[in-house]
Parts: sequence; structure tokens; C-alpha cells
Amino acid sequence: MTYANQIPTHLTRRAFLSTASTLPVATILAAPALPASARASNIDFTYEITRSDEAWRSRLTEQEYAVLRLGRTEVPHTSLNAFQMAEGHYSCKGCDLVNFDSQWKVPHFDIGWAFFSQARPTTVLTSIDDAYADMADDSAAIECHCRRCASHLGHILTVKGTTLHCLNGTSLVFFEA
Repeated sequence: MTYANQIPTHLTRRAFLSTASTLPVATILAAPALPASARASNIDFTYEITRSDEAWRSRLTEQEYAVLRLGRTEVPHTSLNAFQMAEGHYSCKGCDLVNFDSQWKVPHFDIGWAFFSQARPTTVLTSIDDAYADMADDSAAIECHCRRCASHLGHILTVKGTTLHCLNGTSLVFFEA
């Protein structure tokens, strides 16, 4: 069995956070969602990088495909990028666009995902996660997608009183300075 096959891709942050009673998170995270490019929308936006489903599958591992293209959430504590604190930058795994810099990395090792206070300007697009858009309790999550290729990176949410980008480490490639 490969490493990617050992990681369940169906675990959502919502399920994880609902069972983590000691984790004070104000915003609920999203379940699997389609990439922004695959959703019906009245917004006409063309991504710089588009690939066929076959091309994405050949470029990415099963786990990476599940996160970047299907909007799934990685199991917490499974990506080294969640714990990386060296100086450098983080690029989208789908297209190599530099989205985040280490100076904005916020350590929340106990939670298990990569957190940043901000993204590089004009590198991340946001949308309401369709899985929770109709919820009456205002817990709709904000999804983050790569501006260049529409890959799902993670969500924006409030963690311990601070609004942060909560990202799947699987969606990023770290380049040390």
C-alpha cells in the first residue's frame, strides 16, 4: 500500500474540529468541494493554466489530486509543510505560482495544517464553499484557490481569535531561501 493510499481523503476539517473540543475555532471548515473552475457561476474567469482531468491525474499523486482538484482536506499532521518554519516561500503544487512567504507563517502545530496570516497579493482567489453556503448558522467557509490554476489550497477561518489562511500542506511546495 502506498503512502497516499494510507491517508483517508474523506476526513474534513469540520469532522475533525467538531470532535476536537479543546480546539477553539470560530469558523467551521469545508467538506469536499469542486475547484472554482468546475462550478457553475455567473462570473466569467479564465485561469492561466488549464489541464484536462487526465493531465492533472498524471501530474499529481492520488492524495494531491483529491486535495487540489476535488477540494478535499488532508488528514491533520500528515504534511511536513504544516511544521516547516524555515525561511522561504510556498508555491502552489498545481502550477508553481508562489502564493505564501514564510514570514507570514503562523505556527499552530497542535492543529496540524499550515497557517498563514496572509497570501502574496493577487495569488489567491476566494469563494464561499458551496458545501456550506446555505447553512442558517452563518458558518459558511471561505475557500482559497490558486489564482493561476484554480487548485484548492484550503480555507480562511478564525483560529484562536485570529483570521488565518488554513491550508493543506499537500497543496503547497516549500522552497527554502
